[in-house]
This record gives sequence, structure tokens and C-alpha cells, in this order.
Amino acid sequence: MIRPIPIALACCALLAAGARAQTTGTHADVRFDRLSPGADSMYVYVVLRDRQVYAGTVHDELRSVAQNGSPALLRVYRSNMGILGVRVDTMISAVPSGATLYASSTGTQPWRVRYAADSITGTRTDAQGVSRRIARAFRGPAYDGTMFDMMLRAAPLAQGYQFRVNAYHAMADSAMTVTATVAGSELVEVEGSRPVDAWRVNVDFAGTEVTMWIDQNTRALVRQLIQSPPYGAMLMTRVPPRP
Repeated sequence: MIRPIPIALACCALLAAGARAQTTGTHADVRFDRLSPGADSMYVYVVLRDRQVYAGTVHDELRSVAQNGSPALLRVYRSNMGILGVRVDTMISAVPSGATLYASSTGTQPWRVRYAADSITGTRTDAQGVSRRIARAFRGPAYDGTMFDMMLRAAPLAQGYQFRVNAYHAMADSAMTVTATVAGSELVEVEGSRPVDAWRVNVDFAGTEVTMWIDQNTRALVRQLIQSPPYGAMLMTRVPPRP
């Protein structure tokens, strides 16, 4: 969710996982039919040393749709970050494989990409505001990097589980490798709600350190953290759904 890292993220000391047999997963483990349509919201904070400064909100919605006659999930990820403005990411993924079919983003560097069985095509705007064409050969299945949190939530998470996938980052027009390890189980406080049992997942998002806390029962993302040394970090916490 978050990003492109769809901004997703949360701060906490990471515990080393105990020595045990490890299970390594790939995109073949992912089943998007494990995910339920619905909407979630998160508060976003900038973490500076021992202070948390409110920065904005994220609204994340999943809808069941059909794409070329086949089941798919539509994700609309809307972030409102105050002075940084509003950004809307829209993604369509095949069900159950999770392979990305289409992805786009608004904001200061918008992009729009279509995924085919053997290619990725579209347009992006670089940091200088110049529109660039995207045309890449890419042997599928292809996954947009902004969907990595959903891929984890749709995987068979368990203590010690490891996950690795090659993804595409449209803003930079580059392929990247993302890895994750389930480091443990934690009881996570959720504002205005009861604590939940969550998997704490350590993620290497192409060199950026991310921690995600995923509800073991609902597969909802309840906290996230992106580290940005030496500046601090970005923390996201789930807002309880309205009754």
C-alpha cells in the first residue's frame, strides 16, 4: 500500500528469528482469492527520533471486478499527505495468481502501465517533468512493485516463512527484487479496537528497509514502517473500520 512503495510502514525494534527450518516462497504461493474486498484507512506519521508527527492519511480499497471475462481485484490506493498533495494509485490484478494487469498513479510523477504475457508498456513522467515511453520485454507473470504488501498478505505466512519476487517499478522504469521474512508473531495495539495477533514481516524493498504487521486472522495490514536513514522513518497505523 504505499512506496510505490504504496506507502505502507511502522517503527519498532526488530527481533532476530530463532534458528529453525526456513520455507522460501515465490509468486507461486500467492493466492489473491485469500483477500477479501473492502476498505481500510491508515494514519501516517513521520517519525523523528522520539517524536511522531502526523503527516496525513491513506485510504485503501479492494473491489472484485472482471477483466476480459476473468476474475480480478481492483485496488484504489489514495494518499493525502498535506503539503505533498493527493496521490491515487490504481491497480488491477488477476485472481487468483495476483499477476498485475494494469497499474497507474497520479501525482507529481504520474505513470500508467499495462502488463501483457511478455511485455510491459505505458508512459511515465520523470523527475524533470518529461514524459517517457515504457516498452519492456518481460517474461511473465509480472508484478507491480506497489502491490508487494498485497502479495505478502495473500501468501501462506508462518513463522520463519521467506518470500522473494521480482517486480517492476514504473516510476524508475526498472526491475527490482523484493524479499521478506516472517520474523515473529506480535500482539499489536489497534487504535480504538482490541489488540490483534499479527505477523511481523521484515522486508527488503530493493534496498529500503520496511516492516509490516499483518493480522493473522483477517490478513489486514495493521501497521507499516519505512526506514529512511538518516532522516527518520514513516509510520502507518490502521484506523478501525466504522461499525
